[in-house]
Amino acid sequence: MDKTWSDCDDASLERQPRADNQPAAELVPGLVQGPDSLRDQFGLSVEQQGDWLRIHMHAGRQLATAATTGVFACFFAAAALWLPVQGPDSWLFRDVFAAFAAALLLVTIYLPGNSIDIRVGVDAIWRLRLFCGVVIHRQRIRPQQVQALEIEAGTGLQSGGRITHSYRLTGSGEFGSLRLLDGISDRTLMETLRAQIITAAGLHRERVAAG
Repeated sequence: MDKTWSDCDDASLERQPRADNQPAAELVPGLVQGPDSLRDQFGLSVEQQGDWLRIHMHAGRQLATAATTGVFACFFAAAALWLPVQGPDSWLFRDVFAAFAAALLLVTIYLPGNSIDIRVGVDAIWRLRLFCGVVIHRQRIRPQQVQALEIEAGTGLQSGGRITHSYRLTGSGEFGSLRLLDGISDRTLMETLRAQIITAAGLHRERVAAG
């Protein structure tokens, strides 16, 4: 019986047909000013590898978030060290603060090395999560089971009197839901990537809800 969700091994990825890579400027027209512009601006790269579309969200794109969590980790760690000197009644709070510091420290270490690799073809859509270049989680869905491919706006951040939204792209269907892309602040770019995924997966635009 064919499973909706399954893992893909390294051998199956290597069997993908390859051809000369198509540059990102041809896949994302009007949004790329140079060969490294897409990576510099949004922390991602897009290329066509044979019949497969590859979207790679590079490690290091979340450095600002990692720095913020690092600051909070230091704060909670300092509080955990300071509380015991206030008396025996502070030991419980020390443990709570130490737990928060440890959790935030793990997030701070993880975020800079986190990257996402999306590979789209007519037979499957893969999402690979990597840490420092090593695959730590793999997911696969069949394009035929995708009923909606929606662009959703995350929490807006206010800067200089303007609110900037971070967008994510989520596929849903019989398999549940799968977040393909996130953390992209340009909706036009996200709409372009959505259209490229629909084309690469062989989906019918009128059948896939845009959300």
